[in-house]
Amino acid sequence: MAEVIATSGIDEAFDLSDRVAVLTGAASGIGRSTAHVLAGAGATVVLGDIDEKGAQATADEIGSRGGTALPVRTDVTKHADIDALVDRAAGEYG
Repeated sequence: MAEVIATSGIDEAFDLSDRVAVLTGAASGIGRSTAHVLAGAGATVVLGDIDEKGAQATADEIGSRGGTALPVRTDVTKHADIDALVDRAAGEYG
C-alpha cells in the first residue's frame, strides 16, 4: 500500500515555529499523520509510542523533510512512561 502523508493546509494557516508538540501514537495512523502536520507547520515534535521502530521511522521521515522530531518509547498505560515522555520533552526542549 502506498504511503500517504496527511497535509491539511495547517502549515499554511498556522506557524508553530519555536513550539514543541508532544504526542502519543506517533508510529502509525492518526498519530503519525498528526506528527507530520505539526512538523510541517514548524513545530518540533516529541513522538511517544510503544512501537520504537515505528516512532523512529516517523522521526526519520520528518527529519528528511527538514523537521525536528524526537522518538521516545512510551506505553500510555504506564503512568511512569507518560511522566518520562514529558520529562524528556522538557529536558530536551525546555
